[in-house]
Amino acid sequence: MKEDGGTCAICLCEFEEGEELKTLPECVHSFHVGCIDMWLYSHSNCPMCRTDAAPSPQVSFQEEEGDGGAVEVGDRNSGVTLEGIIVHSRPDVVIQVR
Repeated sequence: MKEDGGTCAICLCEFEEGEELKTLPECVHSFHVGCIDMWLYSHSNCPMCRTDAAPSPQVSFQEEEGDGGAVEVGDRNSGVTLEGIIVHSRPDVVIQVR
C-alpha cells in the first residue's frame, strides 16, 4: 500500500508502507534513507528546494544550581552537522535522530 504524497525526488520511486524515510528539519521534505544519505554525502542542501540541510543552530538553556537560577545560553550546533534530521517509517510517527 502506498503512503499519501509519497515519491522520493531523488530516485523517483513512490514510498511504500513500512519504508524508512528521512525528513530534512528545515524544509520537511522526505526521502528514502539511502537516497538522501548519498545526496548529502556530496551536497549540503535539499535536492527539492535547495534549503540548507543542516538544522538551524539551536539555543540550549541550562539552569545552574546555586546561583539563584541563572541561565546559561549556548549554541548547540557550532559546526555543520546533520543532527536533527528526522527519521520515520510511518507518516504519523516521527523520531528525532541525535
